[in-house]
Amino acid sequence: MKSEKFKIGLISLAMTSLLGSVAVQAAPQDKQAVQVQKEQMQQERSRLQQEQQYRVEERKQYNEAVKEQRKYREESERENRKYREEQERNAYKYREEQQREERKVYQDRFRDEDARRGDMIRDNYRMDRGMGGKMGR
Repeated sequence: MKSEKFKIGLISLAMTSLLGSVAVQAAPQDKQAVQVQKEQMQQERSRLQQEQQYRVEERKQYNEAVKEQRKYREESERENRKYREEQERNAYKYREEQQREERKVYQDRFRDEDARRGDMIRDNYRMDRGMGGKMGR
């Protein structure tokens, strides 16, 4: 078991050293090529940083727009709620006024009926007593 692990370790060490030597051989030898490669890497790095900055700015703008929409929606809901409450108050006042009017009409009608009934009772009493009613006056 230990010998197998040792063999695997030796094989992997040999492969990495072989790959490392191949990589060293494949690396550019002259300084100008190395400089060009560094410049390309620097350009790629700056491009990635610009993309990152663009994404950050885009996200900020998106968040700001969402915040603005939320603010507008809340303001609109608040105005709608005020309007509904005012409409409900007006409707309540109107209903109260209507009920007051109906009660007044109802009371007036019964007051008139009571007055007529009282007149009729008085007239009947007078008729029964022979004094005559309103008609006879």
